[in-house]
Amino acid sequence: MSYTIPYNLYLDVNTPDLEEHCQIAGKMFKFSQKTQFQALRSVLSNLFIAKDRRVMARRKRESLGDNVTNPMGIGYLARNTSVDRLEKAGFIEVEKGDYLEGKETTIVATEKLKDWFKTTGWSKEKLTNRINGYVLVRGSRRQPVSFKHTDYSKWVEEKLKDYNRLINQQDISIEINGERMTYDLSPITRPFIKHNIKGMEKLENKDFMFGGRIYGPWASASGNDRKTILINGEETIEIDRTASHINAMYQFVPGSQYQYGDPYHLEIDGVVIPRFIVKKYSSLMQGSKPGYQSTAMRVTRSFREDAEKKNAKQSDIDNYQIFLEWKKRYTPTKIIDSFLLKHSNISDYYRSGKAWGDAISCWESDIMFEVLVDLTDKGIPSLSVYDSVIVQKRHKDYVEKIINTMAYQDRKHLRDILLVVNKDGIS
Repeated sequence: MSYTIPYNLYLDVNTPDLEEHCQIAGKMFKFSQKTQFQALRSVLSNLFIAKDRRVMARRKRESLGDNVTNPMGIGYLARNTSVDRLEKAGFIEVEKGDYLEGKETTIVATEKLKDWFKTTGWSKEKLTNRINGYVLVRGSRRQPVSFKHTDYSKWVEEKLKDYNRLINQQDISIEINGERMTYDLSPITRPFIKHNIKGMEKLENKDFMFGGRIYGPWASASGNDRKTILINGEETIEIDRTASHINAMYQFVPGSQYQYGDPYHLEIDGVVIPRFIVKKYSSLMQGSKPGYQSTAMRVTRSFREDAEKKNAKQSDIDNYQIFLEWKKRYTPTKIIDSFLLKHSNISDYYRSGKAWGDAISCWESDIMFEVLVDLTDKGIPSLSVYDSVIVQKRHKDYVEKIINTMAYQDRKHLRDILLVVNKDGIS
């Protein structure tokens, strides 16, 4: 079983011979429209780069993006048709997704397609990345939307160019089931989330206030598999930010990290609540609706889904049972109230709806981006995984020094505005 990589909408062939071979294949599939041939080139390019790895190829009936995020103008229907024809011809295997398991449909090349690639002379040098930008903005349905660049987004764009340039100069590989494979890197972008902001429509950086997490292809590998990643043949280490989400809130609001030990340590009537339960409540209160019911339902559902999913970890099964036992002793209301009393400085930002949840995520991603910028400026290749980074072991001491001390930089000039706005002003 190989690891899964995201679909790259920027990949295309760039030589007449490959264009001709794709044209012949398209005619064999009875294609007649230009968009169908473009989609076929895109699918084949992704499969060639992926080698033995599975490629995400969601079949949802929705736009694949605008001319920035989808420069070839590929439609979901043409791409789905290409996938279907390739599967019918025996060139690929399709593994259907499962919504309940959070699993997306993936495709992988068969030996028949690999032989075709060899016969027709495919090579990485004959492909191109049609990248038009490293900053993206997605709408409420995760579809890319148009946006206007600002000084801030231009700064992010330049820093991501530097980051991509450094990463693409490295040999980065991972071992899956005893087989070592090299990453052929897709452009690493930073996608923000667009929300309608009541009373803030004229803010210059309104499109860059939410989300913003960087997703590299290594993030889809399991934690154990990521331990096998080599950068230029050197062993690596993954270093996490301590209590990343909640500390980001403290860094944005009061201006410094939580100063009184473990922010997830919670006692009620002298009894210590298991840390994993407290952490789950803290995480899911960010973005919950006001009141108690939304958070309580999200927490219970999250524990249950982790325990009941296919091939669930024993630890997830055990944690669900432990959670149910503790739930009998201390109601969600009691745990929530006790936690918010402990963190009264930031309590107003919990349970304030999805937009505020995405805003908090952006505070964290802004800090992590500053870490990546610092490491890139020093020539240290780093692989971002949500609230952690993977670096060569020789850089361990330096990264541990900065990852928890990196300050929030208000480059968007939003802190004063967001700290005074009524939480109901964002919708």
